[in-house]
Amino acid sequence: MSQTQNNNKRIAKNTLLLYLRMIFLLSISLFTSRVVLQTLGVEDYGIYNVVGGVVALFAFLNGAMTGATQRYLNFDLAKNDTKALSETFSTALIIHSLIALTLILLSETVGLWFMYEKMVIPEERMTAAMWVLQCAILVMSVNIISVPYNAAIIAHEKMGAFAYISLLEATLKLLIVYMLYISPVDKLILYAILLLTVSVVIRFVYSSYSHKHFKETHFRFIWNTVKLKEMGAFASWNLIGNLALMGVTQGLNMLLNVFFGPVVNAARGDGIMEFGLRRAQGPDAGTLGARAAVIGGCTGTSNVLAGELYGIPVQGTHAHSWIMSFPDELTAFRTYAKMYPDACILLVDTYDTLKSGVPHAIQVFKEMRDAGITSKLMGIRLDSGDIAYLSKKARKMLDEAGFTNAIISASSDLDEYLINSLKTQGCTVTSWGVGTNLITSSDNPAFGGVYKLAAIKKPGDKEFTAKIKISENPEKITNPGNKTVYRIYDKESSKIKADLICLVGETFDPSEDLKIFDPISTWKKSILPAGSYQIREMLVPIFLNGQCVYSSPAVMDIKTYCQQELNTLWDENRRLINPQTVYVDLSQKLFDLKHKLLGDEK
Repeated sequence: MSQTQNNNKRIAKNTLLLYLRMIFLLSISLFTSRVVLQTLGVEDYGIYNVVGGVVALFAFLNGAMTGATQRYLNFDLAKNDTKALSETFSTALIIHSLIALTLILLSETVGLWFMYEKMVIPEERMTAAMWVLQCAILVMSVNIISVPYNAAIIAHEKMGAFAYISLLEATLKLLIVYMLYISPVDKLILYAILLLTVSVVIRFVYSSYSHKHFKETHFRFIWNTVKLKEMGAFASWNLIGNLALMGVTQGLNMLLNVFFGPVVNAARGDGIMEFGLRRAQGPDAGTLGARAAVIGGCTGTSNVLAGELYGIPVQGTHAHSWIMSFPDELTAFRTYAKMYPDACILLVDTYDTLKSGVPHAIQVFKEMRDAGITSKLMGIRLDSGDIAYLSKKARKMLDEAGFTNAIISASSDLDEYLINSLKTQGCTVTSWGVGTNLITSSDNPAFGGVYKLAAIKKPGDKEFTAKIKISENPEKITNPGNKTVYRIYDKESSKIKADLICLVGETFDPSEDLKIFDPISTWKKSILPAGSYQIREMLVPIFLNGQCVYSSPAVMDIKTYCQQELNTLWDENRRLINPQTVYVDLSQKLFDLKHKLLGDEK
């Protein structure tokens, strides 16, 4: 048999082993992920992934060196230079050990800070999260140190050993699933410890196999400066790529969380349209609700009257009744495209989304293209069915027809939670219409507040006389006096510390300590150190001496201001579940006045 035939046979064998490894690992991963999710529960599974992600953020250091290690081992092996091969391995092992040490230091400092200060973890699960973090750090360190051994196995083309060890790892992870089922201890902590144990075992197997078969893996401390610089220079290009990838994945979510509200964040920056008029509780609620939605972050509204009244963008499509008023769906689409060639978004689920709606939409788009009509906005809308499944199928159909720029929008009782879930399922929707859950306040339909007299100024009086409403319910006890509101910002981060209700005429000096009080739980107070905060008055006069002195800004200007203020909220205030409230406190003078009046009334 010729050398070429031997090489081809070896390549085919290695390829087959790698494919079998990939299929087996994928099958095990799909099975174990589902079972682990069911066993741990959504909350603990989420904690494990998000805490482990803190460590994974630093994995770009390791990823940059992996390619360099494999490249130089292959190069020395091809030259049959045993000495160079040994130097390369030892240098790579030293570098990876230093990377592991760096990762440990970063994780135990920056990682710990991030977990405690920025991450949303229930207080009762913080101990388990700490176990997860420490185990994740050790797992990542062990995996990093294993890279040179893995690279040696691949360089020698021992794909059988590489595949079998991977199969052993997958089998051990199956055993983890079984142990989670039968164990009575904290399952999240146990899961983290078991994964660490598997990593250590697999690391030992890799190193033992390499020691037995490859002489260069017998570590000797070799500090080859030239080799070190060469490998570092080669790795630097991979480092840039890994950093960019991390920015695309992790950075995107961070930016969305900082600059937009929960619904927009859940949509990963996609446009959100207000669609709530149909179920709004009255015509005024429909128009004013649309105005508020756009101020809050929506890109536009389907409410034409709101667009006319407030100068906000009007967006949307036609209704199902439009389709049904025509002899057939295709005629309806053609008519709509003729009327709105620059904004042709077709509703495709009136009859059959994939067999009728999308094909007819594509036919109309082709007719527009053949007629030389270049639409500024072209696409489809889904309003029923499995949005994730239908969007992926529709995306494929549109792309195959040459309409890669056609958008896919979706509606149908959406909220931030459902949108977030659909995004994680890989749906291809890029524009969302949110209606009922945005306008009708389905989670809190009754406004829980009271409106009472706070101060009175009789004819001839120079000053207001403070009044107070007393109730057995602390929330219904009013704050007396003629008041204004200040917003206090953290000086270092520019984030909101609290809103401060105080009496008109009060002044505050940021160079002095500031004491503020909880309006209900009045025993709660905070002292803001001098120089740690900034403060500005929020209220502006609307009426003075019976005359209106205020002109309402344009809605889009209000939206810009609103987005600026949203950016001052902490991440804890913006989470979807159990968000931290923004504190609203009382000044010392208002606190004293309130308690004086309460004492006088008694």
